[in-house]
Amino acid sequence: MKKFIFKHWQTIVFSIFAIMIFYRIYTGETNADYRFVSSAISNSFFEQLGKWGIRFLLISLVCSPIYAFTGRRFPLKLRKVTGLWAFAFISVHVWIAVTRSKSLSFTAFFHAPYVVPATIAFAILVALAITSFKPVMRLVGHWWKPLHRLVYVAAILSIVHSLMVATSGKRAFMGGQQSAEELRIYLYMLIGLLLVRIPIVKHTLQRIIPFAPNPRKSKQKNWFGKQKLATE
Repeated sequence: MKKFIFKHWQTIVFSIFAIMIFYRIYTGETNADYRFVSSAISNSFFEQLGKWGIRFLLISLVCSPIYAFTGRRFPLKLRKVTGLWAFAFISVHVWIAVTRSKSLSFTAFFHAPYVVPATIAFAILVALAITSFKPVMRLVGHWWKPLHRLVYVAAILSIVHSLMVATSGKRAFMGGQQSAEELRIYLYMLIGLLLVRIPIVKHTLQRIIPFAPNPRKSKQKNWFGKQKLATE
């Protein structure tokens, strides 16, 4: 047990942190008669679940750049757990949405355009969550990496969905604009995280940042990423 705790302490600490967040928004934003039925669900709790799902996705995406620009491996141990907690928060968010609507007919689907990016993003996250475990990873084989790069698509679609909701209808006049500003910041952060993954940008930053690993030690032959980097 001690060996397990010592080996996975980062995962354990982050999981405790995520549980505390869930408990805080659950107790802080819901009333005493809370139940998972449409009449009793707190809108604030529902929205916070979605936002924290996006935040955890961003945390999972920032782990690789931290490693690339510092050489510290500990953030890599958090990628999986942050991604899974993002999926957990977003899953509860989706479950509540489905419970509220009772059923999603094709008519309702197309009358609410923000449902489309949400549905695609959630489908991607389900696939990523299922393939996050070693037995399934071995089954997927060399398709695992291309599949998990779709997390960028899921993150973009999640933010687009949230922005569409925040700026549509009555929500635009009920705190939606403030929420939209926050979501735009997340979108800019995501764009930045995607840019620093471009090999030429990544190598340039590694040369500029004093404590970054030396890109010359990379296995890459040129600036455009034809081979895998040693720092990835």
